[in-house]
Amino acid sequence: MAVRWTMLGMWLLVSLLAGCQWGEDFQAGTPVSHLPRTETAEFVPYADREVPRLRSLIARKGFQQYASQHAYLLGYSYDGVFLAVMTFDREAKAYRIQLYHTVRQRIEETLYIPSAERLHAVQDSQKRSEAEEQLQIAQETIDMGYRIKVSAKPLRWRFDQAVRIPGTGNYIIRTDWKTPTLSILVQDSQGRKWQLAQQDWRTSSLRPAPEMYVIRHPDFPGRWTVVGASIGSKKGPEPFFCSVEIDALRPDHSEQALSRLVHTVLPGGGNIVFRGELTKRGYGVLLAVQEALPHAVRETGIVYQGVVKRFVIIDDSGHAVDQGGSNGLVHQGRLLSAGRSLYYRIVLIDRNPKQKADLLLVDQLEPNGEVKRTFEWIWDESEQRFQLLQ
Repeated sequence: MAVRWTMLGMWLLVSLLAGCQWGEDFQAGTPVSHLPRTETAEFVPYADREVPRLRSLIARKGFQQYASQHAYLLGYSYDGVFLAVMTFDREAKAYRIQLYHTVRQRIEETLYIPSAERLHAVQDSQKRSEAEEQLQIAQETIDMGYRIKVSAKPLRWRFDQAVRIPGTGNYIIRTDWKTPTLSILVQDSQGRKWQLAQQDWRTSSLRPAPEMYVIRHPDFPGRWTVVGASIGSKKGPEPFFCSVEIDALRPDHSEQALSRLVHTVLPGGGNIVFRGELTKRGYGVLLAVQEALPHAVRETGIVYQGVVKRFVIIDDSGHAVDQGGSNGLVHQGRLLSAGRSLYYRIVLIDRNPKQKADLLLVDQLEPNGEVKRTFEWIWDESEQRFQLLQ
């Protein structure tokens, strides 16, 4: 009997210690996603209180199917700068994680991790260790490199509808879908509009996914990011992003004000074909043109190409820095190349995912179509402007 009571006492002591440890973990806020999960655990979008661990996430039932059709917002960095977005690449049979810089509005880094199925299916010990190492490196990059520690709680909406931004200002985000271009706009209660981004599906079989997201970091409520995706690819959803600071939505930066500005520097008006980042000072730079002919079919890496009567590069103070017209090309008030009845062939190239543009090529054309002179502008990412090469 004494032995039995001794064993019972030891069992109670172990149970009490285990209970204390569980209580400490609970009070410390241990996330559910850190607890062991089985392969049959159901995936529920954005139900986690904290950013889930990658191994846990990809093991959940239904996640691979979800990430094959939607962009999944994994979470924010502590400082609100980086947003991690995850999709499943059906062609590569791997997950792709894109780290989006919400201030510079570019993809900072792209990571790949194997699917849970591939992790379990690999029999060769060396290949399995490589897959495990890939998963570990991705987790460390997210945790320590970008400190993605703030869970995502986005507003979900359809691109044929509008979503209201919580907070002051009474703003809504909506889209303008004119095949093949989707424009993402912010609009206030007085009808003023600001264009955040444009997506063009002119040359591809892709189309915009009907569901989009608007998200902000809880500690930085003034900066909003829109995340959409292209669908129709064998690879799976292709995310696209744009961000805006609410303080930058000033009347003199609106589409109505920009239209008046373009009419001032290009008598007769024109089309804005390139915009720098929208900041409190305005758009970093604008490229506007008066087209002579319909612009050519867009190609991969080409932001704009076309033959124009006139063009102008406008800085964030509203001044025409460079402009080309029928009588010649002027740079900062200085005539560089004169002529009569001139026109221009323009190609704006963007092959670097970390920049809005790389190179602006302008052929100054004689009336007979021969090239009189070629000019090149390099995009300066740090200054957010075009630099003329002379």
